[in-house]
Amino acid sequence: MTQISILFLHCFDKSSQDSPIECIADLLAKHPDLTLSGLREQMEEEKLQDCIQQLFDEAGLTETEKHLLLQFAVLPTIPIAYSLLTDFLNISEEKEAEFRDTLDSLVQKTWLCKEESAYSCYPMIQEMVRTHIPPTVEGCKALLTTFIDKLYIEDTQENPADAFQWIPYGESLGQWIQEEKEEMAELLDRLGNVFYHKGQYDQGALVRSRALSIAEKLYGKEGKKTSRFLNNLALMYQSQGNYAAAKEMYTRALVLSRKHLGAEHASIAILHSNLGTVLGKLGEHTAAKRELQQALALNLRRLGENHPTIASDRSNLGTALYALGDYIGAKVECERALALLLTHLGEEHPKVAALRANLGNVLSELGEYEAAQRELEKALAFELRYVGEQHPRVAILCNNLGRVYEDSEAFGSALTYFGKAYALFMQLLGERHPYIRIVANNIRRVRAKMSRY
Repeated sequence: MTQISILFLHCFDKSSQDSPIECIADLLAKHPDLTLSGLREQMEEEKLQDCIQQLFDEAGLTETEKHLLLQFAVLPTIPIAYSLLTDFLNISEEKEAEFRDTLDSLVQKTWLCKEESAYSCYPMIQEMVRTHIPPTVEGCKALLTTFIDKLYIEDTQENPADAFQWIPYGESLGQWIQEEKEEMAELLDRLGNVFYHKGQYDQGALVRSRALSIAEKLYGKEGKKTSRFLNNLALMYQSQGNYAAAKEMYTRALVLSRKHLGAEHASIAILHSNLGTVLGKLGEHTAAKRELQQALALNLRRLGENHPTIASDRSNLGTALYALGDYIGAKVECERALALLLTHLGEEHPKVAALRANLGNVLSELGEYEAAQRELEKALAFELRYVGEQHPRVAILCNNLGRVYEDSEAFGSALTYFGKAYALFMQLLGERHPYIRIVANNIRRVRAKMSRY
């Protein structure tokens, strides 16, 4: 038994004048990194459980204090401002005085720490609370409701990066609440979407895989609600470059949605569009075009010509036409889509940047290199402002600009942009991602051309 574990056991010595929690607080002040998990490696589990039970038996905590401690036990181990706590726990003005009294009581009893107007809980105390009061969906209802809302990103929201600050909270709730209930499926699915927008596709796939597993248990593998979770996980697989798995998920989701919603539902158009996009990634361009045309036709019937969704459909169809070598047709679709998006969303929107990127690629194939560079550079400038330098979309745009410079025989500039793209893809997506092979081939090809001049 180590000196630390001996000191821990001494906290429960009946002859001590201080309460166990006061002794533990003193111990943690000197050893803040001490955890219950670490103690489990140094002492018998049964003895450790006895100590935890004694701690709570002698603490004299009210049910309200225990409930508040449970909230801290599932939140990140960081100081949290009072104003945020009242927001997270949806404390009304009528309940605020009682809430503040409970916080102050827990600080006085040394269960919580207070620095200015922020409150925190030592990791080991969090572990003890979770051991004694297992976190449940019902017990953490207010927190779950709050972060399900905060992690939601509207399709037309100006800046999804506003939700990035809530990732640690969503991760912490997902880690400590293991019940397989509807609220957890929703929290994890939305957390996965925030990871997607941040370009952290592996993390997004992990949490969305768990969300799908919960959904299948709640609603059944053939359930109506399961389709949405299949589609959302497929998006993560697609972003990872796992196109075969994405195709399987999209196909399953499309079958389910047709079964439960009928052929003219909005979800059907989305799934046709998503499936068409991934078929294009797999090189099945004719099938991709067919799916994307179905999506556009369905949405035209539902929404009319001037809806922003039509812009996305036209952009995706333009990508399929581009892959099939129909550059004139692709240009027409992309330009119509861009005009529509600029009308609805304005210049400073990620969808506008994505569409400029697509149009730039098409213009390059048509030999309109200056126009192509202009569109791609506008898209790149936006993404650098929007997501910063360390994002896969920045790498994609660098690669696309490299292609334009290569086509216009500015090989030095092409190699510079390909090099930036390669370094970013390696850093962000790893060497196994399909984009690595594509950019490596681009670099080899440009170097070969330079050697001939």
